[in-house]
Amino acid sequence: MKVFVIGNGGWGTALGMVLAKNGNQVTVWGPFEDELTSIRETGENSAYLPGVKIPPEIEWTSKAEAVADAELVIVVTPSRFYRSSLEAFKPHLPQDVLIVSATKGLDEVTHQRMSEVAKDVLGREIAILSGPSHAEEVAVVSRQLSPSLGIGRSKCSKLSSERLFVSILLRTLSASKLVAPLRT
Repeated sequence: MKVFVIGNGGWGTALGMVLAKNGNQVTVWGPFEDELTSIRETGENSAYLPGVKIPPEIEWTSKAEAVADAELVIVVTPSRFYRSSLEAFKPHLPQDVLIVSATKGLDEVTHQRMSEVAKDVLGREIAILSGPSHAEEVAVVSRQLSPSLGIGRSKCSKLSSERLFVSILLRTLSASKLVAPLRT
């Protein structure tokens, strides 16, 4: 599956790593080309996950239009940039692409959950990925399984059964009514 991750921070990088290790073609977007160049050259996201080696098959881009052929989009930007990121990507998103939000928090102005912001901007429902996991735990293999992530919304709940996000640290659970966490 072609997966496009919007956000190259620790959580976006960690989720991209899980998705790539599970056989998906992953591209991670970040706003700063100099950061992405460093990641490509060193194989490490030293700003957010120092010391963690990133699979070389993950692609890195600063071009929003690169999302055009994605089958799945994961939005994992900081909540303060969530709305503007969605607005920038909206013209490039494939019409029927599955979108999953992995951003926690509320919009600073409207106090909406990220799923509500997405519905306002994109005009459709999205899935929500949430749970108590931390990027550094997911990126580094551990022996403990975390009952970690919930995926909500009807048509997107199939992501759980496809095991896209499952790793030694993550398991996914589906729920039809899932409210995104409020932590920022």
